[in-house]
Amino acid sequence: MPGTSLDFSARLRAAGLRPTRQRVALARLLFAGGHRHVTAEALHAEVKASRMPVSLATFRGVCVAAGG
Repeated sequence: MPGTSLDFSARLRAAGLRPTRQRVALARLLFAGGHRHVTAEALHAEVKASRMPVSLATFRGVCVAAGG
């Protein structure tokens, strides 16, 4: 089923990242909206608005792994 935590975990593993809770939550935010162009600044604003407890290092790691 698209959009599940398992899909996000697989995407993270494929990018060489361990799927921690923070990373899966961030990947869900990044990929759940379907195909879209988003800047790191816009995604960071979404993370802050959602009050998701994600460290800057995790944010950067997922952005780099996602191709940003």
